Amino acid sequence: MAKANALYGDGALEQADRACDTLLTRQPGFGEALNLKGIIAFRNGRFEAAIKFLIKATEVPAARPNFFNNLGEVLRQNGLLDSAEEALRNAVAMDPGYAVALNNLGVVLTDRGKIDEAFAVLKKALDRDGQYADAHNNLGTAYLGVGRFDDAEKCFRDAISIGPVKPEYCFNLGLALEEQEDEDGALAAYQQSLSLDYGAEKAFENFCGILFAQDDAESVRGLSRELQSVGPELAYPYFYSGKSAFLLGDLAAARRDLAIYLERAPDDAHGAALLLASQGAAPVPAQANEAFLKKFYQRRAQGWDRFVTTNYHGHAIIFERLESDFGWPCPIKNLLDLGCGTGALGLELRDKVGRLDGIDISPEMIHRAEAKAIYDGLVLGDACDFLRSVEEPYTMVIAAAMLFHLRDLDEIFSLVAKALAPGGGFVFTVFRTDNPEPELNAYNLYLHSRPYLERTLGAAGFGEIVISDHIHEYERKTIPRYCLAVSCRKV
Repeated sequence: MAKANALYGDGALEQADRACDTLLTRQPGFGEALNLKGIIAFRNGRFEAAIKFLIKATEVPAARPNFFNNLGEVLRQNGLLDSAEEALRNAVAMDPGYAVALNNLGVVLTDRGKIDEAFAVLKKALDRDGQYADAHNNLGTAYLGVGRFDDAEKCFRDAISIGPVKPEYCFNLGLALEEQEDEDGALAAYQQSLSLDYGAEKAFENFCGILFAQDDAESVRGLSRELQSVGPELAYPYFYSGKSAFLLGDLAAARRDLAIYLERAPDDAHGAALLLASQGAAPVPAQANEAFLKKFYQRRAQGWDRFVTTNYHGHAIIFERLESDFGWPCPIKNLLDLGCGTGALGLELRDKVGRLDGIDISPEMIHRAEAKAIYDGLVLGDACDFLRSVEEPYTMVIAAAMLFHLRDLDEIFSLVAKALAPGGGFVFTVFRTDNPEPELNAYNLYLHSRPYLERTLGAAGFGEIVISDHIHEYERKTIPRYCLAVSCRKV
């Protein structure tokens, strides 16, 4: 085993793997060899094999806490948070002072929205090892999620001070400073992250986001060109050079760079097709693509529960329509929360609803909704696919801040109508336009008009349509975004 570990330490993964195979031929239940094979498989991107070997390692009679820790970390990185939490709890149960397992458990708990326990676990990790930079960083991330930005900043600065400095520490510091409106400090932190890893995509995105907000598209274009030179294999710098070219009026350069981006990243997680369409340079897609939506909400999941209590009025608008048009608070037999997100709206609905179901496309949002334990049924997937599968009709369907990602609402309105019992209610919000037909704004969100909604809802079988104007939220805390709130009943 010493030879296998030495080979692994020298980076000779293939030889180390063969050495483990030799050991397992002699002793099939050798936990250390199974554990190392799992780690090697993970390093090589063979995630299913890694999980298989690590599970076998944890099942041997003399399984060690680090076997469970390694299994938990691999499961976490594959998005299997339930199983990851279980494995890491086993590691901590076997060794309550195991700082690495405590840290990893704290990360999983944060990802699952179990923030209070995450704080306790991460602080325990730091009690065991106050110089554990990753634990300081992860505690800061937990603080960031609940809006304690000064505490988060301190944790990230501690992580950087302890070192060795990682790009994510600097990126997270930038997030905390940006939330405190220290744009210069945030730019410096993002720049430090990029200096450590020129491929630090999230740092580059946020760096460019600040510059765009400062109307400095020229600097974004220059930085994008510089990154294209340093990292010619990267796709996303071409998205940002293309976006900045649009803002600077250089349409030919914008089309060229966005075409390069789409060729390199056909899943289009940044929304280049939507950007081209919003500028009249391409047909408007019927809806935002799945990769874009998952990226869009991955970034918003951690702070969403805090966001909806600050500059966001979407939930209050929904309840205003429920109260005016359905007599809320009143008992509701069963309700579907379309685009349920983290469950922030569901939390307010729970007491008056017999059965509460939720559906969302974002894994990160669903994990946080699961942690609230308020839904009777919770599904990760596409809303239209779910609606097609509904067997027992609902008495109410709500879609708060969800239909902004669809141009044409005919299909989803018809599917909602089929999923509702006769007389069932449908309440939702959309961003507003005065143009008769749907349009796409500069933020890659669709806008709809009163006449379009009245016509499309009527065709889908809805009546008693009530539409009201509201401020949905504030961009940059001062710029209002207007919406329409709609209530109707299935005829």
